[in-house]
Amino acid sequence: MERRTSVRLPVHISIKYYLWNPLFWKNLYGGTIENLSEQGMFICTDTVYFPRDSLLEVFMPLKKGIVSIPVKSTNIVWRSLRADKSCDGIGLEFSNPPEEYIDFVKRLKSAASSG
Repeated sequence: MERRTSVRLPVHISIKYYLWNPLFWKNLYGGTIENLSEQGMFICTDTVYFPRDSLLEVFMPLKKGIVSIPVKSTNIVWRSLRADKSCDGIGLEFSNPPEEYIDFVKRLKSAASSG
């Protein structure tokens, strides 16, 4: 049963993200967005351990520059390891994504429906 409120679009976008605890540490990681919607995305990454009370910030390249998408650890919806071990990943849900990100997803949807 599908629980998502929006249909995810398949993509392959390399990104960087920071994972940190505000008082103690901050680390930069890489990953690949495998699918996305206005309200969330799935990132394929080797980093699937996210300590409690950590914060995550995704840096996604767009034509006009890099958009920053802050994510609270409570919005890390799930973690998974694919059965074929091809990818570890995290599902993220956004509570207030930036307008640049929303516009990007709408353009992708428009291109997918016309193509």
